[in-house]
Amino acid sequence: MKKQKHLAACTAGILLAVAAYLPAFAADNQEQDKTSADTKENKKAEQKAPIVIDADQLKYVDSTGDFLAQGNVNVTQLESKLLANEVQGNSQQFKVWVQDNALFMQPGLYMEGHALDYNYQDHTGHIEEAKGKIGDEHVYGNQIELDPEMNVIRNGYMTRCPAKVPDYRMSAERIEIWPGDHYIAYNAKFWIKNTVIYSMPTYRGSLKKGEGGMEFPKIGYDSDGITLKQHLEAPIGNDNKLLAFADLRYYSNEGFRPLYGFRDVEEDYEIKLQQGYLKDDDDSWIKVKPELSFNTARKRLGSSPFSYTYGASYGQWEDSRKSSWRQDYHVYFSRDPIKLSDSTTLNFGTGISYIKESYDDSTWTPFRFDVRVNKKVSDRFSTWVGYSYNHDYDTTFSYNQPNSEQELRTGFNYKIDRLNAIAYNYTYEIDGHRVKDVDYTWTHNLHCWDAHITYRAKRDQIKFEIDMAHF
Repeated sequence: MKKQKHLAACTAGILLAVAAYLPAFAADNQEQDKTSADTKENKKAEQKAPIVIDADQLKYVDSTGDFLAQGNVNVTQLESKLLANEVQGNSQQFKVWVQDNALFMQPGLYMEGHALDYNYQDHTGHIEEAKGKIGDEHVYGNQIELDPEMNVIRNGYMTRCPAKVPDYRMSAERIEIWPGDHYIAYNAKFWIKNTVIYSMPTYRGSLKKGEGGMEFPKIGYDSDGITLKQHLEAPIGNDNKLLAFADLRYYSNEGFRPLYGFRDVEEDYEIKLQQGYLKDDDDSWIKVKPELSFNTARKRLGSSPFSYTYGASYGQWEDSRKSSWRQDYHVYFSRDPIKLSDSTTLNFGTGISYIKESYDDSTWTPFRFDVRVNKKVSDRFSTWVGYSYNHDYDTTFSYNQPNSEQELRTGFNYKIDRLNAIAYNYTYEIDGHRVKDVDYTWTHNLHCWDAHITYRAKRDQIKFEIDMAHF
């Protein structure tokens, strides 16, 4: 007869591991941008971390490793936690399963559902009729597969709107999510409230900071009139690295001005072939017809706090007065933020380029240096001041070029209340001895959307845009 241990009416603890096989995990306190080798070692250590169970009742079979935990069950491994009323499992196979309701949490993931099945050694499993969060995305699925590299939602949706009936969402038969990087949806439908605005057989979207939300239309107003913008992106082939994209933009004063092309997105670099129109923050236009570019991801210089990026491009640029085949090679070095105090950080970087224009056979070697100090005064108020030096910049085209070698920028953000915030941005051209821009922005939250109204005082211009709220 199998030997059983029974602990009733008290909190019981058990380590589902033998020390010889599962040494304790030593936390890694390194900052961001770890090397891939370090990341792999950390994952191996996580897989070996001990698993602790607390419960009101615990039955455990030594010979097989089978166990049954009942009443206020809490299964913990490092920062991973499973809460349920009853959990079954096997310590030798590192598996747990829950028939009824379960709450599963780990950094970047919060999931409620039932019929959970999870393996604590390879960190894979699934949960049925699940809802919760993956990163910043609110998700629901008939089934959600859990994996350290990629989560899969089957017959569900994702959104950044936390409302019971989201203002916007994307539903699909299958959604593959690489947290913090990108997602791919199959047979995707895009909804505003209960109306489908468009659908695509396959869609790829970004989850990188500052890029999410491009899959839904944006409406606005600027110096070129009323604007409508929409980004579409779809993978080509099975490896999901080659992508076709289109930035569809309509301006009431300029008409339809799209940008489209192909991207090859690799782990360390990206190659892009694009054609169409580009517009910068100063409302300067350029038409590329076409342009091929190569850019590396941010790479660290050994174990130092410094990183660099490198890029090159070649293409035909055209504005209202001229056309030129343009070569651009550039490298930029930056340092990890320096913490001057608990609320103050210093950022700086420097870089150099080589540019050649066929229009007048000119060459340029722009050198730049940037420094900025950010100060968080309180949860509501933050401010900054920055300096930029740009020497020998290309004056052939005005697109994406500075107007002065030396610029001083400062400003602040102030959150008035839950729904309203104001921002102030000031730019001064040092060598020109003149104020370039003074911008005032009011942001008002419209449930799951944000409305931004900017008055550019030096230009006497109004800019307006509605986009997804950043929760």
